Amino acid sequence: MKNTLFIALCLFSKVLLANQLTYPELQVQPKATDRIRMEAQKERASGWKVHLPVMASSAMTLAAASMSQAGPTDKVSSEDASLAKNVGMGVGAGWLITSYLLSSLYDPYSNAEIALRTSGQQDPLARERLAEEHLRSAHDLGVRVMWLSAISQFFTNAYVASKSSRNTSYIAGIAAVTSFAPVLFKSNWISTWEYHQEYKKKIYGPIAMPIMMTVPGTHVAQGSVTPGLGLFLSF
Repeated sequence: MKNTLFIALCLFSKVLLANQLTYPELQVQPKATDRIRMEAQKERASGWKVHLPVMASSAMTLAAASMSQAGPTDKVSSEDASLAKNVGMGVGAGWLITSYLLSSLYDPYSNAEIALRTSGQQDPLARERLAEEHLRSAHDLGVRVMWLSAISQFFTNAYVASKSSRNTSYIAGIAAVTSFAPVLFKSNWISTWEYHQEYKKKIYGPIAMPIMMTVPGTHVAQGSVTPGLGLFLSF
């Protein structure tokens, strides 16, 4: 008798003691409300360093623009070089100030902690969903800041490099590469929500284990039993 490998899909639902279905918002650890409380504490301690990658890339853009210049042998007019210099300095300074103000004046987790405390919402599920809305809001803003900063500074540095002398254009080239520092080193606003979502997905992770199964169309009494692989999904 040939052994055949079957995959059994068995679905089990877990029921609370109160006969209410569980929800991922209530099962995930740490919960969204706990995350907000922990992140609010770190937020107060980190201060202006929340958007440090954006500040570093913008400082590099500002430095590259301030050092750019056109030499007498370059095919770039002094007017074009001056315009590129001013644009680069403006973009670099603008993102430096913006990232500093966001880090210093905007505290999404502390604000969320206060909002949850004063919401008057007592239902655990509703509180967790409100907390997740706050986590998602900070994430979405962080993503917008990350990409707007990276893309605008990259093209600005490319423009500055094209209007600079050969001796100074390489500095703008380095600044163009560092423009993507916020993408490589994501802010806490982004990573917090991504980790939370990852942990929620693991609640439904399948569990595979070997089982003994009967061959379809036969009975156990006939001895037609074969090893199989059981895939158990919990929801």
